[in-house]
Amino acid sequence: MIGQIILDARLDAGVSVVDLARSLDVTENTVYRWQRDEQAPSAAKLALIAESLGYRLIFRKMSQGQEKASG
Repeated sequence: MIGQIILDARLDAGVSVVDLARSLDVTENTVYRWQRDEQAPSAAKLALIAESLGYRLIFRKMSQGQEKASG
């Protein structure tokens, strides 16, 4: 789920795991665990990941009929 998004965004930005980990003050293993969906980043870290990779987090209300993701 979120891991594939993080991986794709990192690759699209041309940022290495080492550089992303350093910019977020986490270990490389933590980034790998996020990318494999073994662990999820906190909301604060997710915002920093997005910012570090040139993205913006956008929260929007789901319209009626859309299923909410569990998690």
